[in-house]
Amino acid sequence: MRKVKLFLLIALLTTVSVVQGQIRFGVKGGINVANASFSKDVIDTKNFTGFNLGPVIELMLGDVGLGFDAAVLYTQKGFKAEERTVSNSYLQVPVNLKYKFITPVIKPYLAAGPYIDLKVAGDDTWSIAGVEEQIKSQSFGAGLNFGAGVELINMIQVGINVNWGLTDNYKSFETNSIDSYKGKSITWSGSAIVFF
Repeated sequence: MRKVKLFLLIALLTTVSVVQGQIRFGVKGGINVANASFSKDVIDTKNFTGFNLGPVIELMLGDVGLGFDAAVLYTQKGFKAEERTVSNSYLQVPVNLKYKFITPVIKPYLAAGPYIDLKVAGDDTWSIAGVEEQIKSQSFGAGLNFGAGVELINMIQVGINVNWGLTDNYKSFETNSIDSYKGKSITWSGSAIVFF
């Protein structure tokens, strides 16, 4: 019985050390190009440019190229409409399943997963001509994240992402009205991660 316990303890310690060898921490930063898609066509929106910045953790499961990454990003989203810029800042938490193609120097990767947005600053309400009710930005959002890029010299990842909002980021005050307006964020970003 002691031999079995000793074997399990050694196996556990070996597994923990292997997993720890695959965990990396880094910093991500990039440029966002955001817009909003509204449920009615009376609002003609244009792109808003912002940025994203924050810490990243990556966990790769052995040498098969499969793993996960997660981040806590300060990110800016919004849109422009009728000479007015609507800007909101969020803490965004994306969690992605990631696959890296194992090659010697350059490793292409694909990533996908959910994200949540928690609004920390920005415009709460505004009015736009042609919309009878004021529009209000929501404090919580969620959606799906899709990304692709390359890893260079096992230290830098450069890629593009799209955040596709599933929840309404913008609503008119009368959300039960048949004439209410709802908007979902769509954000493209180009970013780089530097791992320590």
